[in-house]
Amino acid sequence: MRIKRAIGLLCIATLSLSMLASCGKEADLSEGIELVEPVGVTANYAVAERQDLVSYKVYGGKVVPKVTELSFTTNQRFDRYGILPGNEAQKGDTVIYASTEELDKKIKALKEKITANDEKYEEAMKDFYNKNYYELESSIDYYSQIVNNFETMSDSAKEAYTNYGKEYNKYKYLKAQAVASMERIQENIKETQELYVLDRDYDNLCLRQLNTERKNVLVNAKESGTVVAIGFYDNNSYIQKDVPVAATGDFNDLRIKTDMVYKSDIKRAVEYYAVVNGKRYEVEFVEPETKGSGTTTSTEGATSYSTFIIKDESGTVKAGDFATVVVINQKKENALVVPSEAIKSDTDGFFVYVYDGEKTTYTPVKTGIKSGFYTEILSGLSEGDRIASEFKIKNKTKTKEVSKGKINVMFNETGYIFYPKYENINNPVEYGVTYITELCVKQYERVEKGQIIAKIKVSGDTINIKRQERNLQRAREDLAELEKDAEKNEKLIRIKKESIADLEELIKDMKSDASKSSIRAPFSGIITSVNRFEEGDILQNNQTVCSLADENNCFIFVEDKAGQITCGNKATIKYNDESGQEQNAEGEVVMVSNCALSKELDTGYNVIRVSKEDFAKMAATNRGFDGWWRRSSFDVTVEVRSMDNVVLVPKSAVTLESGVTYVTVLDENNKPTLKSFIAGGSDNLNYWVVDGLSEGTKICLE
Repeated sequence: MRIKRAIGLLCIATLSLSMLASCGKEADLSEGIELVEPVGVTANYAVAERQDLVSYKVYGGKVVPKVTELSFTTNQRFDRYGILPGNEAQKGDTVIYASTEELDKKIKALKEKITANDEKYEEAMKDFYNKNYYELESSIDYYSQIVNNFETMSDSAKEAYTNYGKEYNKYKYLKAQAVASMERIQENIKETQELYVLDRDYDNLCLRQLNTERKNVLVNAKESGTVVAIGFYDNNSYIQKDVPVAATGDFNDLRIKTDMVYKSDIKRAVEYYAVVNGKRYEVEFVEPETKGSGTTTSTEGATSYSTFIIKDESGTVKAGDFATVVVINQKKENALVVPSEAIKSDTDGFFVYVYDGEKTTYTPVKTGIKSGFYTEILSGLSEGDRIASEFKIKNKTKTKEVSKGKINVMFNETGYIFYPKYENINNPVEYGVTYITELCVKQYERVEKGQIIAKIKVSGDTINIKRQERNLQRAREDLAELEKDAEKNEKLIRIKKESIADLEELIKDMKSDASKSSIRAPFSGIITSVNRFEEGDILQNNQTVCSLADENNCFIFVEDKAGQITCGNKATIKYNDESGQEQNAEGEVVMVSNCALSKELDTGYNVIRVSKEDFAKMAATNRGFDGWWRRSSFDVTVEVRSMDNVVLVPKSAVTLESGVTYVTVLDENNKPTLKSFIAGGSDNLNYWVVDGLSEGTKICLE
């Protein structure tokens, strides 16, 4: 207590010296304070006043759809994309295909084996049912008739027949021999048929399994939605099972992805909400999942993200919107506060020096919330009490009414043409010899579906067609024989019908190939490469003529390691057309930011879709090789972190203390005072206001 009193006496002495230093003028305490007050600031005491105190944190975020990640169930090699970002996928639709080259070889080999076995079986049946078979069948009938005649003779006839017994036994023996031979043949036929049917059924089972396995090398959408992410792979790239390769998004279920918010902070929070384009929305915190695709918390190194479900019954919030989540940790309205620097402490706790105009008095106080420059006083002071303080507020002579506006940040990057979905246009003619007569397209040309790529002449395989037609005729005749005893030959009839169907399809394909005169574009798109041919060159089956990119799936490709852009953001692409004139194209980002994806699917890149017309113009600028890289790259600008319809405060007018933002306003006595507000973020010029300042409020400027 002696120390406290000594400090108090020292303060009084200091004030007394200040008054004596007034050069003989009448002693006036306020004048004394004014004499020592630095230019442009208030006196060296502060007044206990009422303020609203808020302790808070803000988290910038993006509005994204609910994401479901997709992966292969077995190790695979990449083949091609099925559905690309920005396109709808129904449940079960194939988004990514794995390579089926090895499986196709197995399927082809098995089909060839089945065909060979069918032919081998046919030959075996022909060997069984040869001239000797039918002669043996006739002999059995003949011997049977003779034996029957002997056996039906009357006793008197038998006695009259001198060699009855000898002749009867002779033909009975011959019949038995013929029947035994026939039984051996039929047993061989039965055994051959049974083995054939078993082999055919087994081969058909293997074929079905291979076809099923072929279907399993697909990544299919688990739910209906829009494709919002893909991995980027080269042809035949190895992909491990269960590693996400693509993702779909449900745009009817929007979420906000923010920087990591701890569960403990949410539990302690007084309230939390989101702001999108100046409007407040209630949100629900989603607790992080431990693992799995489409998790609510995704991690890349030390970066983690949290998920909030936004409650937007009006449907005004859109994917790509910038959102700020505000977490209020503590909140006290109309709290009695003093500048924090005026509060001292000793072994008994906290205290201030109250100034009554003549002296200062040691005054114990109990404190509450601390926010920025100020601390709440729970007891020990009353509103209006003056306390010793060096805290000063600058006088700012200019004032300005704050107004609403828009704040944003621009993402700038170099973009490149990206053709993720293209098809090699190959010679489809399998039967016969194909000659090219004219190549009808050039590189980077846009073509319509059905447009002629190349004119060809086919020398059909006439000899082979006639041979297969003969095989078909025989197969139909064999079927007719089998159908005479349909019940007995049920399985053989089924197999024969399958063989007939295969032959009919083969003959149809052979005749179709012979009639072809051109190779046409299967869809509209951009010719990305063309092979060189001379008139009369022979085109082998499946030899590539050109590559055609699907114009509905051509993109501008940009690097975005930080995940600044996300689906729904609008982009502007600047390019020079074929004449060298600068042009602007509007586009839209169609992949979600990495904040919505697992680490495995975070590629560090994004894609932008533009109109087919603009893309065709961009692609046309690539013709030729002179300056190819220069002309195939574009300046891409995307507006990100955009918040509209919010109160804006110039940065120069804002004071920041311990994470709390203040502006200077004039009170009813025209005295400058600090007013705190919750800032949602800023750009180079302004802060934008979440709460605490309304449109039209006058603030002081330098």
